[in-house]
Amino acid sequence: SRARIQNLSQRVFKNAGITALEIIQSAVMPEEDLLEMFRIKGDERAINILKNKQKGLIIISCHMGNWEVGLQYLGCFFGRPISVVVRNVGYKRLDNFIDHLRTHLGNKVIFKKGAWQKMMQTLRHEEALLVTIDQSRYKQGVEVILFNRKATTTLAVALSAIRCKSPVIPIFGSRNADGTHIAHIYPPIELERTNDLRRDLQVNTQKMVDAMEDMIRKYPDQWIWFQRPWKKTYPHLYPEWEARRQKRKRKKSQRKSKMVV
Repeated sequence: SRARIQNLSQRVFKNAGITALEIIQSAVMPEEDLLEMFRIKGDERAINILKNKQKGLIIISCHMGNWEVGLQYLGCFFGRPISVVVRNVGYKRLDNFIDHLRTHLGNKVIFKKGAWQKMMQTLRHEEALLVTIDQSRYKQGVEVILFNRKATTTLAVALSAIRCKSPVIPIFGSRNADGTHIAHIYPPIELERTNDLRRDLQVNTQKMVDAMEDMIRKYPDQWIWFQRPWKKTYPHLYPEWEARRQKRKRKKSQRKSKMVV
């Protein structure tokens, strides 16, 4: 119903506001206070893999609950640095603040541009790698079904997991009414490996997206919907973004025309 949609929309924006305030607070939060904010809930086998510091692994997550503070918590709780794949916001001061936030308790940052080699190094050095999978990819993406609609996401997780034989563990955060958080740890993804790499990438990525969808259905108001996962297949859902994209394409075409002349 429209009333339910409006109520859900309000809760989404409320969660986004609370998340922003918590992120600012966490920049100066002692480790012991951070550890008090979260509780672990989930699959024992996956937890044991996370505790094994002699094994490289991939954590998949999404922009849910407070993913930034949750990343810091996971690194502290399991006593191993986590390398997270990110992209710059584009404003130097804000980028510097976010980089400090992500790394001041020991975690590491891998920027998306040219990330592949560093992702491989992270896994081969038996470290933990975290990738969010709820963002659409125009290039080097794989088609999946999310909420019964075609979407695209990164194929890098499935490809790196197959190449390095790394376990893939879905972990998602949720916020309780009292302000505490839960890190939901799902069972490791059962990866399929056949002689058909293209198929394996699609099938394994779909399994990861299915885990994410299961979590979002439980806490729909805590997912930051602004990531536009359907922008490639349903661009009309994002008219402002599509207008900016078309403008960039026109400028690029004009530059090429001038170069030819």
